[in-house]
Amino acid sequence: AGYGNVSLALARLGICITDIVNCEEETLFAKKYIAEESLPLEWITGILETTDFGKRQFDVVIAGEVIEHVADPMSFLQKCCDLAKQAVIITTPFGSCDHGWLPNADWRNNCAHVRAFSRRSFEQLIGSLTGVKLAGEISKMLAITNYLRENVFCLCAKLVKTEVPKNVSTEVVASKLA
Repeated sequence: AGYGNVSLALARLGICITDIVNCEEETLFAKKYIAEESLPLEWITGILETTDFGKRQFDVVIAGEVIEHVADPMSFLQKCCDLAKQAVIITTPFGSCDHGWLPNADWRNNCAHVRAFSRRSFEQLIGSLTGVKLAGEISKMLAITNYLRENVFCLCAKLVKTEVPKNVSTEVVASKLA
């Protein structure tokens, strides 16, 4: 959902972006803007976990409100970490909201979510990753979602590589689901 709004905004700032989406409709929508504005944005239709990047890595990997959609969040996040040269930024819905994203509610039928994370389960998942460490603390941020017309709190974590290469560019990969 969102049709690459974050990727488009970052590309408009001149940041080279590779965006992965699993929806052809979303890819076609974004390619229109890429062509019209000559943006430094590569759009790939696929799934992050199964996309072959060869030896390619990205300075930063952003997984914005994706992890709650994937069947195996550990594998997904480890792939994000493996692809990142410097850092991974992860957000996921959290907190009290009335649209069913919490356990003990009908959250499985909302937006193709397959799981919900508490702060503790999010911390445990991050703590089990290899090659990265949490930079600072997990923060709680307010995300205003246009498609639901309500405020949603998200957990946000920045993970940094334990060893950062010396020569890095300004390329970012953003992954999200339709």
